[in-house]
Amino acid sequence: MTSLELTEKAGPHFWSGIMPFVTTKVATKCDSLTKAQQELEAAEMHKFINANDEFHNLNSDTRITPFLVIIPGSSKKVRVVYGLGTGKGLNGLHASPIDENIMALAGDLTSTSYPNTITLPPDALALQYINVPDEKELEEKLKSVAQSTRSPPTYWFKASNVKGRVPLPCLVPIPAYVVYDAFDADIDAVILLERIMSIKNTETQCKEVFQSALSFVSSALVSYKTDENTTKYHADTFIQTQSEAATRWGISRTEQLIPSAKHTSAPSTAPTAPPPAPTTAPTTATAPAPAPAPVPANTWTPDQIKQHHP
Repeated sequence: MTSLELTEKAGPHFWSGIMPFVTTKVATKCDSLTKAQQELEAAEMHKFINANDEFHNLNSDTRITPFLVIIPGSSKKVRVVYGLGTGKGLNGLHASPIDENIMALAGDLTSTSYPNTITLPPDALALQYINVPDEKELEEKLKSVAQSTRSPPTYWFKASNVKGRVPLPCLVPIPAYVVYDAFDADIDAVILLERIMSIKNTETQCKEVFQSALSFVSSALVSYKTDENTTKYHADTFIQTQSEAATRWGISRTEQLIPSAKHTSAPSTAPTAPPPAPTTAPTTATAPAPAPAPVPANTWTPDQIKQHHP
C-alpha cells in the first residue's frame, strides 16, 4: 500500500500530510488487507465493544485490529496495541489470575523476540463520559499553537473548560493504515489528531470509528483532576513486570495471530533455576603448624649454656 497524500484544504500544522509506510512485521501483516477491509474491521470492533461485555470472545478473533491507548504523563503520546482479549480460558478449566483482565500485545515481532504483553484492568473497555474538546476547539488550538512563538503548554485544555462530553472506553480501535509507523514506537497525539481529522470527513466505512478516535486522542491534550473521568492509566500499567500467566497469554496470542511467530525465540515463562549443587565435597584445609616461640633477648640457649659451663 503506497502512502496517501493529504489534500491542501485540511491544512495540517504539525503533520507532514503523508500517511505512514509499512515498516514492521505486524504492519506488514495488516497491510495484507485493503484499506477498505481495515476500516470494516475497525468498524466491527467499535460496534462490538460498544454493545458487549463478553470480551473473552475476543480471544477467538484472529484479526490484528489496532487499538489506541493514551500514555500517561506530559508526553502527549499514544501507543498502539493489538490482539485484544482476556486471560479467561488460558488454563482451560483452571482459574487464572488474569481471567478478568483485558490483555493486549504491543510492539513488533522480530526474529529474536515476541511483542510485549500489557495487562489492563477489567473495565478498560467500559464506556464512561469524558470531557474532551470539540472539533472546533481543536482546530482553533492547533492553529494558535502553530502560529505562536512560545513553546506549547504541557496540556492544551482543562477538562472543566472544554465543550465536548462523550462516552469513551480507555482503548479505541483504529484502521491499521493510519498508524503503520506506531506499532514499534509511540506516536505524538497531535500528529495523530491531524491524520484522523484529514480522513474523518472523507468517504470511509467507519466514520464513527474516526469520530471516536478523534475524541479519544484529543483527551491526551487535556488535564484532568483526580476526581474526573479520564482515558489515561497510571504509568505503572506500562512498566509493571508481567506475571507468568500474562507472559504465556502473550506467547499464545502472538502465535495465534501470526503463526510464523512459532519460529521465533519465545520469552521464557519458567522461573530461573538455582545454580547446581557442587558434585564433590569441599576439601578441608589443614591448619598451619604453629611457629616456634621466640627466645627472649636475655636468655641463653642450651648449647650456649654448655659452652660457658662445661
